[in-house]
Amino acid sequence: MSPNRPPQKTVPGRKINELLASGQPTHSPLQKLLQKANAQIGWTRDLRAVLPPELARDCRVLDIRGPVLVIGCRSAATATRLRFDSSAIIQDLNGLQDFSGVNEIQLQIVNAL
Repeated sequence: MSPNRPPQKTVPGRKINELLASGQPTHSPLQKLLQKANAQIGWTRDLRAVLPPELARDCRVLDIRGPVLVIGCRSAATATRLRFDSSAIIQDLNGLQDFSGVNEIQLQIVNAL
């Protein structure tokens, strides 16, 4: 073994199908990750429905943290436009159940959308 290489860890031999089986607890790390990813897809679809088309393709929902909606933007220009329209966006989204408690938008620039 190379002195620069960390020792290999053994990975449990469970297959993905076993982890996703309906009998597994819904609080497993993998289940939580899948639920979060599915929620993000739905949130992003809802967000894009209220945005102008030229902005919609450059934005996605990263998270909802209580009253804060975290949106990832492809560029600073898109983030700036969203910042100016944030109160109207919040108002449009507040009619939807998942966004009913949102009263603030936090914007982040992300490279990959």
